Amino acid sequence: MRFALVANPFKYKVHEENIRVVQKYFDLFPPLNEMWVAAIAERAGHKCIIVDARTLQLTPQQTVEILRVFKPDIVGFRTTTYMYPETREWIKYIKEHIGVLTIIGGYNMRIYPKESVQPPEIDFGCLNSALYTVPKLFEELQGGQHFDDVPGLVYKKNGKIIQTPPANPPERFEDYPNPARHLVPNELYAEFPTTRRNFTIMVTSKGCPMQCTFCEAGGTPYEPRSP
Repeated sequence: MRFALVANPFKYKVHEENIRVVQKYFDLFPPLNEMWVAAIAERAGHKCIIVDARTLQLTPQQTVEILRVFKPDIVGFRTTTYMYPETREWIKYIKEHIGVLTIIGGYNMRIYPKESVQPPEIDFGCLNSALYTVPKLFEELQGGQHFDDVPGLVYKKNGKIIQTPPANPPERFEDYPNPARHLVPNELYAEFPTTRRNFTIMVTSKGCPMQCTFCEAGGTPYEPRSP
């Protein structure tokens, strides 16, 4: 399958820091979530692109033109709770102009799984990690379309929203491929602590054992990755 991931721009608005330099560089770093999902899909034999519309300063119209050239079978998006309304507008625009299947993932799916996929422009939701969900979903899209067999999937069936159980045994962070850094414009990334390029980020563990009440990641299983 041909899989496109779109990293759309967004702003915190009421939550923004009101410091111009912070807002200038806000989210101007590699879209690591999308890079990992692409790497998982590539390892399963699928063709992927990442359209980093935030960093490339692309409009929805320009993004659609890139997608028309690539001709994806499905387009993926990351959603946090803060960025969900803006991301949904991007999904709606892309769906209207190229009529493609769409899938979302991210923290908002973990908190509001069924609510997140209610809009008609959203076809699938990845509940936790893409490690098992995306390869199995693509397998079913190409074959029998038995979506009940896809672990950690949220989708619509006969007017109802279905949520499948997570993968068993659970995923291991150690089994992740390296992020697909070859699919993003690495020379453009920067952050406000430094003006040096190339700038990048890496993640060495998943989850957090702390119980901070203000954080949606608090109390999630902590799993470091070996060097």
